[in-house]
Amino acid sequence: MCWRFRLLPYASRYRSSARSRSNFRLKPTGPTRTFTAKLIDVYPPSADYPAGYAMNLTDGIMRLRYAEDPSNPRLAAQGRSPGW
Repeated sequence: MCWRFRLLPYASRYRSSARSRSNFRLKPTGPTRTFTAKLIDVYPPSADYPAGYAMNLTDGIMRLRYAEDPSNPRLAAQGRSPGW
């Protein structure tokens, strides 16, 4: 399953030097899941890129079984939201 969120362009230049972070609220339907998040800067079409351009800024991956303690993996309880 894939969810996409797109914001309107900023009215002025924007610079961020902070770390990016994604928050999920979920109740898994199985004992293990893998979640990914990606932050992409999307540019509109131009003379150089007629179809537009999308530049990956950062991405991350979280495996549910390692979420609470990476050194002690365990399967999640079905239908229970993880504590992170």
